[in-house]
Parts: sequence; structure tokens; C-alpha cells
Amino acid sequence: MPNEIAAGLAMLLTIYNGALTTPQTTITVGAWGGGRAVQVADVGYQMTGAVDVTVLDPYQGARLDFAKPLDFTPYFKDTKQLYLELWVLPRYAVDERGGAGAYVAPGAGGFETTLLVTRFRQLRTLRLVLSGPQGMVSAEPCDLVPGTLGERGWRRIDVPINKFLPKPKGEFKVDRMIIGGSPAETFYIGQVAVVRDTSAIEARIVPHDTHVTAGETTEMAVQVEGGAAQTRVAWDFDANDGIQEDAVGTAVLFSRNEPGDYTVTYTVSDVDANKQDVAGTLRIKVVP
Repeated sequence: MPNEIAAGLAMLLTIYNGALTTPQTTITVGAWGGGRAVQVADVGYQMTGAVDVTVLDPYQGARLDFAKPLDFTPYFKDTKQLYLELWVLPRYAVDERGGAGAYVAPGAGGFETTLLVTRFRQLRTLRLVLSGPQGMVSAEPCDLVPGTLGERGWRRIDVPINKFLPKPKGEFKVDRMIIGGSPAETFYIGQVAVVRDTSAIEARIVPHDTHVTAGETTEMAVQVEGGAAQTRVAWDFDANDGIQEDAVGTAVLFSRNEPGDYTVTYTVSDVDANKQDVAGTLRIKVVP
């Protein structure tokens, strides 16, 4: 599991780190409902500990109990740019050469080849709960975007702090974290932390056709780096009739029946409004 901090990210609070020989926080791990959670000392010979978790649904999974409550008060006072970050290792890997996926059992040697890409087999959403003497807040449901791929298959999942509701109005200390999800899945959690992401959204247009025959279709795409943010790309195909939403996605299809010069606008936004939007234009000439 990578321990380096990505550009623009600052770690504010380490909640759990399986790679530390001397944990910063005393944690007791256990099941929640019909789920399962156990601490393991070594994941696939990668020399790092982790919590082996099975979630059955949003309300059955794992719990992490903290001997000393963690003070989340400052993080809820100003949630801007703050995320609860989890490094997770799915048990399912797919061969990029087109081979079938494989379920990777504990201690199977990790993912030694870059041709194997980890992904969740079924899991689509997470439900995270923080509870303590002052009450409980939850982020539910959190759509599970693929997440940043790190070393040996570990993936970084970032949940904005502003998704945890209801927002505490005063002091808020946490002595338990609950993790659920749907559909059912088994995976490792190697690290949990509160981080601040000050990086800006970056977008780069992929080389494309600038001349298109009327009635034909061409693909336009943008590469986006959003840091911890979950981003959304909206496209307007003709600036002459006002900026509208004609398509959504990092890659879209463009087609026009009328010849002429078209100014295409793309807008990349942070769905949780933690970062400023980024917009750009490109010109397409449609010929008869």
C-alpha cells in the first residue's frame, strides 16, 4: 500500500494505518450486524497489515472502535476541501490482456504483475457512519467511483466530509466508525485518514478530428485529474445557441447535420462543490 501523499493532499488525522508497527490509535475491530471484520498482519506478502472486511448491505459490515475518541470537531467546522480517505484492496483482479477475472484469496501473493487491475466485483455504494458521545453522522449512500489506483492494486476512495449528515453543531468526538456497502463484497482496508485536498481540477482534451462530414459521428474526450474530488463532465455542442447540456461523460459522440463552424464547450465540475469548475472550448468544422 502506498504511503506517500499525492500532490495537493495533506494528511490531517490518521485513523488507521495497517503499515505502522506502532499504531497511532488503539483500535478494536469487529463485525457489525451479519458482516465480518478481522485484523490481518500481512496482506499477500506485501508487508502491511489491514482489516479484512465483508459487507453484506449498507447496515451490515465492519466496525472500528477507538479506545480514545478522535476529535472531529475542527473538521466539521469547515468541511471545505476535506475528505475521509480509505485505501482499499479489492479481492477481484482482471487481466488487462483480456483474460478472465480472478478472485484473489488472502495470502495469495498480492498482485505482482501490472497486467492485473483490481476492481470490485459487485460493490457499488458505501455507507460510512461516525458515532460518539455527541451522536451519529452518516454518509449514505456514497457512490463508489473506481478510485485512484496505487501500488499493487490498492485503491484510494475519498468521501467528502460534507457528505456526513446531520452536520454537528458543536463538539464532535468519534469512538466508532461503521462501514457497510451494497451489494455484498469482501475487501481489505489498509488505511483510513482525514485529508485536505487543495489541488485544482485539471482537464486536457484528447486529440480529435477537427473536420467532420455532416451527418457523421466523431468522438471527443477529455482527460480529467480531480484529485480527491468526484468529477462530472458536461458538453455543449454549439455555443451559438447558448451553453446547454448536450452530453455528459469524459468521452462523448459529436454529430451535426448542418455544415458550419461549431464551438464545443466542456465543463468539468466537482459534484460535491469542493473545487472550482474548469471549462474549455474546441472548434469543429462540419463540411458537406
